[in-house]
Amino acid sequence: MKRAWILLPLALAACDGSIPLWSKDYRTAATTRSYAAAPAQVLEAARTVVRLAGEPRDVQITNTASGIDAHRYFVGFVGMASITDDYRFSVTATPDGKGTAVSLSISAERMNMNSDEADIGVSPLLDGAQVQVADPYKLFFARMDYLLGKRPDWVSCAAAPAKLGASIALDPLCANSPDAAPPPRG
Repeated sequence: MKRAWILLPLALAACDGSIPLWSKDYRTAATTRSYAAAPAQVLEAARTVVRLAGEPRDVQITNTASGIDAHRYFVGFVGMASITDDYRFSVTATPDGKGTAVSLSISAERMNMNSDEADIGVSPLLDGAQVQVADPYKLFFARMDYLLGKRPDWVSCAAAPAKLGASIALDPLCANSPDAAPPPRG
């Protein structure tokens, strides 16, 4: 019952068709992009997106063979419960002949530190596996587009619903975030 307040809006949104099914084609469209830039530039833009989403002490980024793995942590309180949110971003960047093909996977996990239950009201669209709604991917790629010169404006968390049509599940980039922006391009 403790999750009902967060699941009801998601269920209603799913019924009206505003949350597309996470089919293979939809997932591919949401999680991949191509940039006319070198892999190193693309990965630096991805690092910047994650760094700006959290406090420096709460962000950890490691290099992989073909990309980066990043974690953005938040430790806080919900009522009397101490919670830890772990948002994970896995970015791969491979040359594709015209630039760089990018694949992004976002996952989220919330743990209640006061209980053996790991779930205290996080949407099933966000918890425990790959995020299965396009909104955080839209925001992540819109921010990369800005950093790589494909978009004229940085999209803040507050502006994402109007600018991107994003309405839910922005937590991986926006929950407890300073919502920082990079310096303006000169």
